[in-house]
Amino acid sequence: MTRDNWEAILRRLRGNQTLQSADDILALSYKDLPFHLQPCLLYLGLMPCEQIGKQEEFFEVIDFEPGNQKSLLTRRVAIYLNKLKGDDVLLLDIPDPRRIRSILFFDTDKSPPKPTWPREFSDLKVFPCTRVLDFDGVDFRVRKLPRGIEKLICLRYLSFRGCYLLKFPSSLSNFVFLEMLDLRVRVSCVMTIPNVLRKLSRLRHLYFPLAFRSDTKDKLKLDTLKKLETLENFHASICDADDLQHLESLQILTVTVDGTTWTCKTLSAP
Repeated sequence: MTRDNWEAILRRLRGNQTLQSADDILALSYKDLPFHLQPCLLYLGLMPCEQIGKQEEFFEVIDFEPGNQKSLLTRRVAIYLNKLKGDDVLLLDIPDPRRIRSILFFDTDKSPPKPTWPREFSDLKVFPCTRVLDFDGVDFRVRKLPRGIEKLICLRYLSFRGCYLLKFPSSLSNFVFLEMLDLRVRVSCVMTIPNVLRKLSRLRHLYFPLAFRSDTKDKLKLDTLKKLETLENFHASICDADDLQHLESLQILTVTVDGTTWTCKTLSAP
């Protein structure tokens, strides 16, 4: 559906005082989706509105149950790590890993039996055309980041939401095409972020953790992120507030100053 469609729905629902804009409807639709489908909506939002989608499965869901190990023929795969059994081998037939565009890892088990990745996904460099990489609820104190993640130079979407990741790797700043970066890790996790985010010049949506810090005494620089539209959990004590005047495309900003959080929408360019 296009934004005009959502606006038409809004006009029909105008009597509902809780819905003030199409953005509210979109947000409500997003929140009502199952967690494993929310990244799909975000990813679709990155596509041109006139682009016609192909008729194909959006996910090849692997649940590791007997009889469900079929060939991976789709371009998008969701893997439930908490259901891993045996020797951590999926026995999947992946004739051409370059076909894969989206990889989602889900982990809801706090104490996985083995701190390893499925062998087919232990080195991500074999999936060079991946556009979406989503880690959901993964505890990186138990599992290390998969090898080869820095080789996914075509990434547009990278999420660590709900994960436990103590440090954002500097090598991940090489994703020159990245448009969405979600660092909203668990509340109990204080992430250390090196001063490298300014390299991600194509970012449109950046979500900081609720609690984070710089790896040096210098404040994080974001002045080169000219295309940034959404910036959440911006901390003035950690990030350089002067950089905000350079973010010409910014529309939504959530900022914390002296412990108080403020949200602004539809910001005007300086």
